[in-house]
Amino acid sequence: MIRQGSENDGDGDGTGDSCDNCPGDQNPNQEDADNDGVGDVCDNCINAVNPFQVDCDNDGVGDGCDADTIDPDGDGLDVACDNCPDTSSPNPLDSYPPQGNGIGDACDCEGDFACDGDVDGSDASTFKADFGRSVMVHPCIAGDICNGDFSCDGDVDGTDASLFKQDFGRSSIQNPCPVCVAGEWCGY
Repeated sequence: MIRQGSENDGDGDGTGDSCDNCPGDQNPNQEDADNDGVGDVCDNCINAVNPFQVDCDNDGVGDGCDADTIDPDGDGLDVACDNCPDTSSPNPLDSYPPQGNGIGDACDCEGDFACDGDVDGSDASTFKADFGRSVMVHPCIAGDICNGDFSCDGDVDGTDASLFKQDFGRSSIQNPCPVCVAGEWCGY
């Protein structure tokens, strides 16, 4: 008998898969000592929060509680798989550009057009040169790219200006930019 819901119960523990905090392992009591949403039976860090079950060195012990973990920014991710090793970012989201670039959103410097490690006046000038381009007015296309089309939607508008403004002023002293990723930002 399935206690919660009428859907499948793949592990046969009496809790439907959509409600089961370990759908691949039997855990009828749904224990979760660290309250990370992952049941103790399948949690690789039972007493430390590690909701993404990250285990960079693949030793079966999650980075959130592994003595081998090197974590200078204190976000629970080992430097081996932290896409922002100097900036705390427990959710390693990499959505800019849309296809990702291996640098987490929390530390990426989208506005470092010159790849010189900062976002300053020269980058603002580059951004301003393309600001206002749209699908109707000088569209961003392959061969005629737009510096500042951070979402790769074919224009450089207020949304892109807001993202540029977040990075403006970053330097080697204040919130350093990571190594710049060479190449075109968007693939039109």
